[in-house]
Amino acid sequence: MARPSLKDQRAEEILTAFARCVARFGLDGATLERISEEAGVARPAVRHFVGNREELVQALISHVEQDYTRKLDILFSWLPGQGRVQAIIDLLFDPAYFSTSDDVALAQALTAASRQYPAAGKILRRWVVSFDDRLFTELQTAFPSRKEDALRAVSFGIISLYFNVDALSPLDVPSRMADAAKSAALRLVDSLET
Repeated sequence: MARPSLKDQRAEEILTAFARCVARFGLDGATLERISEEAGVARPAVRHFVGNREELVQALISHVEQDYTRKLDILFSWLPGQGRVQAIIDLLFDPAYFSTSDDVALAQALTAASRQYPAAGKILRRWVVSFDDRLFTELQTAFPSRKEDALRAVSFGIISLYFNVDALSPLDVPSRMADAAKSAALRLVDSLET
């Protein structure tokens, strides 16, 4: 396998710095000065390795999509052959699986900027729909006799509980809240048993 080029490496470092700046200052507050300082490169290097502001935003959106998709693929690849729905819930509500404060802030900043940057909204929406579709498929496999609307409601409920707990994780809320969210998710799944 070929070694990544210096340009690719620098671009990755700059995008990582840009993501940290967006998490701290929002998309508009992540200026070229802040990005270059965070990346430890001169401001002209940001343009050289990634491009202008628009190209930088597009590269970040693509970077985020690849990262989120990779994480979703990993989540589903960890599932065992049996008891997959229980395993998903166990993973989602395990504090070790929660996003970092910067990841949560980045997602919130991109969501907040999605009207100004429709590509960001499109990427995030596509990822959430993919997450919902994959969880729905797992529920459909586990509960083949249940109607689609019931499965969709449970899938969305589980995802909503996860996103809520994940978004609150930077606050170091008591573990009982994550435990309660997991219990609620399991109750939703139990509702498919009846």
